[in-house]
Amino acid sequence: PVLKQNCVFCHNSKIASGNLNLEAFQAVATVGSQREAWEKVAAKVRSGEMPPKGAPPLDDARRQAFVKTLMDAFEAADKSR
Repeated sequence: PVLKQNCVFCHNSKIASGNLNLEAFQAVATVGSQREAWEKVAAKVRSGEMPPKGAPPLDDARRQAFVKTLMDAFEAADKSR
């Protein structure tokens, strides 16, 4: 839901701000195949750089939950290797 509500407005196949199309990242399984991109997403969300001013904001609880979900997915992907 975070990607749909807060990210794909600017990061989609038409606009792809920062050369990033998050429409293709809707499944958690992409964490393994697109790890580098997801790590950048996590870092920018964690730091508060994303979503940018003027975009729908994430409250702290939602921001932390999103980043935790990504960190858990990274850990699971690492364990499955």
